Amino acid sequence: MLTLLQAVVLFATTNIDHLVILSMWFARGHGRPGTTRRILAGQYLGFGAIIILTLALAAGINLVLPVEALRWLGLIPLIIGLKAAW
Repeated sequence: MLTLLQAVVLFATTNIDHLVILSMWFARGHGRPGTTRRILAGQYLGFGAIIILTLALAAGINLVLPVEALRWLGLIPLIIGLKAAW
């Protein structure tokens, strides 16, 4: 249960900027017919594609890497960020 709560909180905090961008798109398209439908369709199709890709990669990564090595994958974004900051 704690892991699920952590996942929900992390998802919400990392997607706050996405909500701002969506709000700007909705504000820009205000009064134009069909804009809301296109924004929502793009949102759901894009997010669905990300979820499907993530699940496929998660299922496939277990075939390539041992379980003990999975925890070290989190260092990759950290190293990339530190390299970019340097």
